[in-house]
Amino acid sequence: MTDNATRHYRNQELMTASPARLVVMLYDRAIHCLNDAIKATEDGDIARRWKANKNANEIITHLAMTLNFEQGGQIALNLNDLYRFMLRTLVNVDVRNDPQPARDVIKLIEPLRASWDQLAKDADGAGKMAPKTHSSQATPDSEPAPQIGIAISA
Repeated sequence: MTDNATRHYRNQELMTASPARLVVMLYDRAIHCLNDAIKATEDGDIARRWKANKNANEIITHLAMTLNFEQGGQIALNLNDLYRFMLRTLVNVDVRNDPQPARDVIKLIEPLRASWDQLAKDADGAGKMAPKTHSSQATPDSEPAPQIGIAISA
């Protein structure tokens, strides 16, 4: 696949994904970035480690900033605390040049990802929508997203 075709496919995937599926995609990307930070640390590639860790931080920050406390209630509050803990933990990847904090955060993300994945599958199968834990926002080039999941900038 050419780069342009790959980009088009990814844009289509983002534009047609359910809100719950978008959350799963963000978790997948965060895990990918953290695994890259781990590998870069082990390889001694400081620039790659920093970039991968920065990208994971941006994703987790986005997830935290799109929490809908009014509709998400206690779950949103708990997720906020967990995201803040993850962000504080990931500082040590760069400060200590240590891959272990990234591994620890992956262990926290994986069960969240599995839960959202199951929710997305259930919603897709039953035609239901995901709970309003995260709020959607329109991206500059898109229509407003439903008030359920989170928006992703392409």
